[in-house]
Amino acid sequence: MRLLPIARSLILAAFPMLIAAQAAATEQEVVRDGKTEYDEHCVACHGEKAKGDGRMAEILTIKPANLTEISKRNGGAYPFWQVYFTIEGTVPVRGHLYMPDWGTRFKGDESKPGYPAAYLRILTLVHYLETIQEK
Repeated sequence: MRLLPIARSLILAAFPMLIAAQAAATEQEVVRDGKTEYDEHCVACHGEKAKGDGRMAEILTIKPANLTEISKRNGGAYPFWQVYFTIEGTVPVRGHLYMPDWGTRFKGDESKPGYPAAYLRILTLVHYLETIQEK
């Protein structure tokens, strides 16, 4: 069956909008998954609003970072890969002890049903943190 030129034009015109809608849904899912990781693994030290005031903050020798000011501390640019490697454990962070090496901890979950690869969990967390940056 041949499409009429008008029908073909409408389909071709709608295609970029469909792609954009799917990308937006996917981005929202990534951020949602990152927030879930944050709530499960970061809130205790960094707090509900990521200001460095979690319930564990008072017993740490060095106060946890305010994660909403990462971009501000970096001249307005969000250092995506620096944040990734900090969470992953390549870049150590001093605290009461050291910040947990989430790369190693998450890798331990990879063999369990329903757990995605460690690097994907960290990427979702990094994307979530990017969305909460103060302007």
